[in-house]
Amino acid sequence: MKFAKLLLLTILVLPACTREKEVNIIVENKTASPAPATLVVEAPRPPATPIIQSTPPPAAPNAPVVTTEGPTKVLLVESAPTVDRSKLGSNTLLPEKYDAPEKALKTFFSALHDKNYDVTWESLSLESQRYFIDFYSKRSGVSAAQAKERFDKTLPEVRKNFWDPFNLASEEAKLVGNATFSVADVKNNVALVEMTSGGISYHYKAVKEGDFWKLGYVETYPQGLSKAFK
Repeated sequence: MKFAKLLLLTILVLPACTREKEVNIIVENKTASPAPATLVVEAPRPPATPIIQSTPPPAAPNAPVVTTEGPTKVLLVESAPTVDRSKLGSNTLLPEKYDAPEKALKTFFSALHDKNYDVTWESLSLESQRYFIDFYSKRSGVSAAQAKERFDKTLPEVRKNFWDPFNLASEEAKLVGNATFSVADVKNNVALVEMTSGGISYHYKAVKEGDFWKLGYVETYPQGLSKAFK
């Protein structure tokens, strides 16, 4: 009888002890120290690249000018002003005016007719310019330097007291609009040019100075100014 009770007690107590050990094992597992954290090192980021706004190049001198007007910002293109090439002075020689002997003669008398006296002056040979300066200097009672300045700058004094009377006395200036020009002879950088209009012909020398042909007024008529200024 005692043996039977002891066996029954063993049967009842043994599973409980086993379950208690299982519980302790589970608890111990749950309360175990966590695994050490992994240290993550973030690589440094490269510095930001600055954004550079390029400045547009300046507009060319003759480029169209763009403007904006009105609330809708409509682009308006303004064309660059044109230049009257026929009125350019002696500091802006145009090769096409003087690339042939007959052009020098036509340019001189056309400019004289139109009272573009700066072009008239630049169309003369250097020898003719010196003669004009000397003639005007003596006639006006000014120095040669003052006379040259008046011709170079086409000052009012030389326009009124020289070019206008010279223009008025020039038959060639009156006929140049309908005239034809031809080169009769060329020798040693000196050409003989014929100007014909209304059945009347005039002959002048043109002199080549460097790359340009100029009217040799005094080379043709050494006393030619005497007719205009009697």
